[in-house]
Amino acid sequence: MNQKTNTPEQQAQQHWVFKYFLPVSVLCIVLASLLFGQFFKQASLSNLVSLTEFNNTRQAKMISRDLWPLYLAKIANNQANDSVVGKTLHQKIDADIGARIKDTPVFSIRLYTSDGRLLYSPDFSQVGINVKTSSLSAALKGQSNTTHVFSEQIKNGRHVLVSYFPVFRQGSGERKIAGAIEVNSDINDLYKQIISYRNIIVVSTLAVLSLIFVLLVVYVRKTGHSINNQRQADRAENEERVRHVAFHDGLTGLPNRDLFCYRLTSAIAQAKRTESLLAILSIDLDRFKQINDGYGHDVGDQLLKEVSLRLADCVRVSDTVARQGGDDFRILLEGISHVDEVTQIADRIVGSVAQPVSINGHEVYSSASIGITVYPFDAIEAEHLLKDAETAMFACKKNGRNSYQFFSEDMQRANADQLVLEQKLRKALSEDEYLLQFQPVVDVSVGKMIGVEALLRWQNSEYGIVSPVKFIPILEESGVMSIVGEWVMKTACKKVKSWHDSGYEKITMAVNISVVQFRQRNFVETVKIALQESDLDPQYLKLELTESMLMDQSDVAIQKLNAVRSMGVRIEADDFGTGYSSLSYLKKLPIDVLKIDRSFVTDVNKSSDSAAIVTAISALAHSLKLMVIAEGVETLGELKFLSALNCHLIQGFLLSKPLPEAELIKILQSPDHFLNLLEDIKERQVS
Repeated sequence: MNQKTNTPEQQAQQHWVFKYFLPVSVLCIVLASLLFGQFFKQASLSNLVSLTEFNNTRQAKMISRDLWPLYLAKIANNQANDSVVGKTLHQKIDADIGARIKDTPVFSIRLYTSDGRLLYSPDFSQVGINVKTSSLSAALKGQSNTTHVFSEQIKNGRHVLVSYFPVFRQGSGERKIAGAIEVNSDINDLYKQIISYRNIIVVSTLAVLSLIFVLLVVYVRKTGHSINNQRQADRAENEERVRHVAFHDGLTGLPNRDLFCYRLTSAIAQAKRTESLLAILSIDLDRFKQINDGYGHDVGDQLLKEVSLRLADCVRVSDTVARQGGDDFRILLEGISHVDEVTQIADRIVGSVAQPVSINGHEVYSSASIGITVYPFDAIEAEHLLKDAETAMFACKKNGRNSYQFFSEDMQRANADQLVLEQKLRKALSEDEYLLQFQPVVDVSVGKMIGVEALLRWQNSEYGIVSPVKFIPILEESGVMSIVGEWVMKTACKKVKSWHDSGYEKITMAVNISVVQFRQRNFVETVKIALQESDLDPQYLKLELTESMLMDQSDVAIQKLNAVRSMGVRIEADDFGTGYSSLSYLKKLPIDVLKIDRSFVTDVNKSSDSAAIVTAISALAHSLKLMVIAEGVETLGELKFLSALNCHLIQGFLLSKPLPEAELIKILQSPDHFLNLLEDIKERQVS
């Protein structure tokens, strides 16, 4: 077996370790042991001093309480004839003190007068001597203190703890110093014990740390090769991880677009050799953006993970489930013998994805739109198969979602037609093909037009006038709606301003706002510019937003509405009643007008449910002091029903269809037009 040799770099590193690291480590171990021993010594000595000082204090208190008044008070106060203690009295004090300090660490006590003269000492010859030390001076000033000294006067030299305590005169109103007590305690034996333990701890710590260090060095040297091998294994694992990341989705762990295309190319080659079928499923989650915006990106990510697991459960092990990005997935089904197998798998996927997912306390519902293409019936090249599957998926979305559709040539033609239509719509603005028509809003209680709604029309040289139902969804899908919507707003503001300047009745202009336009960051600025360029008074501009758009309770949406409303522009809730708004939402929303959807107005005389809804909306609007407009009024019966509810603002074909500007100006020139029209309608109804 070959054994790996160290490289020059590794050998140099080992040389550095043994030359510098080992001596430094040994020095650190020694220092750590000494420091630990010193810490033990200081802590133990501090405890010893505290305990001895407590004992000295107790001895001093007993002497000042029992002996001082009995023997020394008069002498200390210089009230006796003798200024010092006599030999007889000295013997009594000596015997009394000796009895008290017997079997204690205290080996001597000295007593001083207030001026520092020695009243009592075990050595009678020292009595009467004036003593001056800093510790005694502090005690004579009323401050107790203790000092640790090494006394060489005692035989063999001893460690002594000397404490000084003040003695106060008894019976006087003021605390006056009568003298001081010096207490000497022998701590030599305990001190030596502390030093002995300190030395033991230092040696033990040094031995333990040295042993640990030796074991670590041995362990490190023995595991050196293992570490190098592990590094090589980690490097190989990292390289494999990089390859995995390059070909897999980071969120779900599924194969990504590149790996899917590689497997598809291989599968096509295999299917060509074996003359078998394969299918591609292009899957898109319905309403995923609303889920992401409503619940947050964390919930959206969790939903994508759950959907990826469900997709994998619906297919065979040999099939490939891949995530293309966002909420788009693709599935490659290989070895298909009949198209019915694809149908069964698609049914399973639709049913599985439609099941609710519980995420962070939310029951999240989603669905899948699936487009399917089959090799070799639809195409034989990977690029065309992928394109056809995506075309079928978009067709499925247009036809109701939550289902699947197989690709057909009709889809391709329809898709091509839509692309052509989109190109023409993009050019329509520059070629001046867009125009506005205006449908009046009439207050039937006075027979007077109070405003109009601007409606976008497209007049193309090839198609003629195209229905808004056909071209507006394409504008919104392509993103062109934001540009066209800006043109509509500016044009409408200029039109109504020109009517005002011509002396006609000052009516309001209502402009429809699309979801795409409202979500633009510069939406508020667009409204402001339209007002500035037209010089229109903001109170004559109304912005119509659908109820579903207003139900967006995000902070950004509310801020936009408040900003526009603060200019003086009024906000109108269009198609009201279709979004099931609650009263709490209405109270929060900055709106001025409710516009009842035409679907309810048309059925008020046919459906009790529609009549009840219209009645409730009208009552709700009046209670919140909001204006209410009924759109889509086409019969006198509908008009009478609404008038009975005090809903007098009417818009619909009964009074006027959307009109070109020239026809609307004729109405503006005839202020009594709608008053006369209402009378004619009533007369025709009677006759």
